[in-house]
Amino acid sequence: MVLDFETFMNNCADEIYTYLVARMGNRFDADDVFQSTFFKARHSLASFRGDSSPATWVMRIAMNEASSFRQRKGRELPLLTPGDALPQPGSDETGYDPVHAETVQDIAAGMRNLPGDLRDVLYFYYFKEMPYEKIAELIGKPVGTVKSRLFRAKEELKAFLEAHRDHRTQ
Repeated sequence: MVLDFETFMNNCADEIYTYLVARMGNRFDADDVFQSTFFKARHSLASFRGDSSPATWVMRIAMNEASSFRQRKGRELPLLTPGDALPQPGSDETGYDPVHAETVQDIAAGMRNLPGDLRDVLYFYYFKEMPYEKIAELIGKPVGTVKSRLFRAKEELKAFLEAHRDHRTQ
């Protein structure tokens, strides 16, 4: 399968960049990993066999590059959730809801606490609304593994939130 790199990049760049900003926790690191992802994709484009969609193929490269970046930096990278951009007082017509904001902050903290393999599955399932099969293809694991990781992620997030709530009420 022969792909035009510019068309290919234009079709999936936004999705890849959004994931990388969430995975890396900041735009500076995301920019570095984004660049290395597309550099690697461009040089490997001739070897793309078409076993998956081009977007899935490059997302897998981005996931690997993010993991490699983490290993080079020697630290776990946070996964920001869409809720990390908390509303500010008066920033919209509905007003600022401190209870909602606190809940969003708690969920974001809980997600940062999860291991990367669980965090990614949770992110793709809930925030990108991907079906199990698409996530399985993306991470290169069976659907059963995706379901298991999603279950474990939810259980660990629930335990974190319960402990966090209990700690806050004391």
